[in-house]
Amino acid sequence: MTGKTEQMKTTGKNLLKPNDHNVYHELPLKAGTVVTLMTNGQLSEGGNIKFIGMENENVWFSIDKGQTRVCRSIGNKDVKGFYNLLTKKEGLEYMLAIGDVKIFEPYSGSFPSPSPDWEQPIEITDQPITITIKGGTEQQSITLTPPRPFTKWDRLEKIDGVWCWVYQSKVLPGAEIKKNFMGMHNSGSMMIKISTLGAMDEQNDAVSDKFIYSTQSVSTLKNGEFRIIYGNAYLKIDGITTDEEGRQWLESNDIIIIAQASAPEYIPLAASEQAQLNALTMYAGTTEITNNGGCTMDLTYTADTKTYIDNKLAAISAAMIGGT
Repeated sequence: MTGKTEQMKTTGKNLLKPNDHNVYHELPLKAGTVVTLMTNGQLSEGGNIKFIGMENENVWFSIDKGQTRVCRSIGNKDVKGFYNLLTKKEGLEYMLAIGDVKIFEPYSGSFPSPSPDWEQPIEITDQPITITIKGGTEQQSITLTPPRPFTKWDRLEKIDGVWCWVYQSKVLPGAEIKKNFMGMHNSGSMMIKISTLGAMDEQNDAVSDKFIYSTQSVSTLKNGEFRIIYGNAYLKIDGITTDEEGRQWLESNDIIIIAQASAPEYIPLAASEQAQLNALTMYAGTTEITNNGGCTMDLTYTADTKTYIDNKLAAISAAMIGGT
């Protein structure tokens, strides 16, 4: 069983700021521009985006009650901005985007996120984890509590007959990142030494609440991107050019990075949990195995082939005797 590490990422396409009803926003668009207005999956309560033309005329873009998406041209007039006049309802969110867009994303300041200005939380495995084994009307379950955050790099595994939490993730909190700031790299990125913190020197899928991971060269990092390579983490922020500016930015911005550790750590489960896991069995026919923590599960099981073959041979023998 492997843990979960998920994070919402946005492109910045959504132009509708939440709770900003009937407030004017500049948005120059040429006549004929296609825009999409869609909900977060809930049925619309109806309403309008009121675009303002170049001569202050109203250009209406509506969505009917009960719809979830409208995509069309704004019409034959250039516009310079808009008002959000959509009917509000608890839990109902909208996205206004330029172009034919089919996937909803929440507002993130009109720029990609996670970013230094718009963080996105990192979701890991819910705890405790209840594993349920079900067959027909019967079921067994066991509830386990990992000793620390259980990520996509970590797993529950039976090793040499012993059930262990196998940890190969490293959480780098803001305090550790600030402490290990090495100065500005010649690429213009802040350089953080992480090899001494137990993180793998080079990796391709670390996550941060305020930066987007990039696998590109450090010299090509864009604002809000980071890379881990050569035992360092490189964080790019436009406008940060000196060691003192980098140090001050890190002091005033608490960030988190979760990365793969350089070596696994094995933590055996308690004897009572070992016994419960070893007592779990499959059911005849179809067995369904689930968990409530969002974990990925792989199953290895031992079939009692001797009993199966013996039963088959006994059935064949009985049929032969009965037929003579």
